[in-house]
Amino acid sequence: MNLVNLLIHFKIVLIQHIYGIRSLRRTPEEIGMNMAYRWFIGYPLNEQVPHFSTVSYNFKHRFNTASVEYIFRWVLKAAADEGYLDTEAIFVDGTHIKAIVQEYLEKQSMRRTLDLQKEEPSISSPPIDLIASALADFRG
Repeated sequence: MNLVNLLIHFKIVLIQHIYGIRSLRRTPEEIGMNMAYRWFIGYPLNEQVPHFSTVSYNFKHRFNTASVEYIFRWVLKAAADEGYLDTEAIFVDGTHIKAIVQEYLEKQSMRRTLDLQKEEPSISSPPIDLIASALADFRG
């Protein structure tokens, strides 16, 4: 297997991940129908796209974490050298941050509720210690 084929296989997997194609089996089919994908991997219309099993085998057995990391860093460095990267502003997807904040607020609310129950035991609600011991017995 020569270096050009390995590069093509890497580009095929890169297309899969960038464009959210859910399976490697579907990726060569998409590449076969999309002119932009074909141009990116360097395949003309009259040439058959590599079979998914060939791409899968090569990616599993020839690319390891270190080689993928090396390629990723090389691409970032090339983009930075050409002036495409700007570190002045950093954008982050906030959905996970929001979820963490929501979880934190829920824990704080639960702590306040437990603190209030410890301070003012109510006749209608059993003490927290009884609930905790009953749960421990139930869990085994």
